[in-house]
Amino acid sequence: MRALFIVFAFLTTVYCLCNVGGKDRSDNEKWVEGSFLMQCLKVGNWGGWRTTILGCIVDNKQIAVGSSAKIGRITYICEDAGNGSVRMRYYWE
Repeated sequence: MRALFIVFAFLTTVYCLCNVGGKDRSDNEKWVEGSFLMQCLKVGNWGGWRTTILGCIVDNKQIAVGSSAKIGRITYICEDAGNGSVRMRYYWE
């Protein structure tokens, strides 16, 4: 019985992780990947997970999805591109 519990605990831990680029991430963990702020989220009670993009990163500043920020003479726009993807555009002023 104890061995069964240990196996169950191990499998529960494994299934509650996001594996992104070969690196395990825990539930609610946030990290920067390229120009984007990412987060690992647990989905439901069956052990599923997903990653989501919280925003864009420019010069160590976060720009939320759906908003923009002016840094120097450049305006950066972090926008929802559909299908769960996010893109960052910019233009000079």
